[in-house]
Amino acid sequence: MLAFAPILAAVQANCHLSDARHAQELSLCNYLLSMREYYRWEHDLPLDAVPPRAEVARWIAEREELWESLAGADWSPLPSPRAGRTPSTWTR
Repeated sequence: MLAFAPILAAVQANCHLSDARHAQELSLCNYLLSMREYYRWEHDLPLDAVPPRAEVARWIAEREELWESLAGADWSPLPSPRAGRTPSTWTR
């Protein structure tokens, strides 16, 4: 699994950046439902588990702080044979 650590870190960084850029496009209801499911996925909770509201609220606040810190950030290049290419240049 260690061989995949650099690419997993880059993918996760790009996911955070994408979330930071596009989460505001959702309605409040859809945003909160999406974040609840994202919390469930990130914490490996089964579908029938009810996530604790206070913990989800804290997690959302932390996630939004992370997104604010990413303002103006660039995509992370993915370590691969196409080294140095970012998602925005894949189609070129």
